[in-house]
Amino acid sequence: MLKKLFIWLITVSAITTTIALVFGGKGALYSTIIGYWSTVAIVLASFKSYQNMVQARLNAGSVGAEYDDRDTIDKLEDPYSLYDDNHPQPQSSTEMIKEEKKRLKRNRRKITQVAKDSKPAFSIYRVFAYALLVAGFFYLNSTKELNIFYYLSSIAIPIFIVVFLLVNEGDKS
Repeated sequence: MLKKLFIWLITVSAITTTIALVFGGKGALYSTIIGYWSTVAIVLASFKSYQNMVQARLNAGSVGAEYDDRDTIDKLEDPYSLYDDNHPQPQSSTEMIKEEKKRLKRNRRKITQVAKDSKPAFSIYRVFAYALLVAGFFYLNSTKELNIFYYLSSIAIPIFIVVFLLVNEGDKS
């Protein structure tokens, strides 16, 4: 999948660079190259940080359905276990409210869990890639080479490529 992604990214980069050079001039070429490759860096950094997060969870052994014995369809059809035989039915509305409050307190996430889940969002790879995007924009703007049409379209193209390849991979499996 990664080899296929690189082939697609390089091929589309050559095409967009050629189009920008032929139809847009120097500013369009710079905007296309900087926007395209900074977005590619963001996408690859996101993949890498997600891979690191999954690998860390695999190493820690905390992979699974959060130790719930209900399957996905049951969770979707009956999220509150109202039709479960083992679930005692409350007698009054105040009793039902108290039971729901207890359930919500039990499911409340701790700050350590939130911090662990937000690690991929603040990985050094992604921070560097977004800094590259912002620095490229400021560079183009300060040198008056920014062509906003080519810049924005070149930012969107790598994302469409990745989504297209992921959808095609999902269809094959």
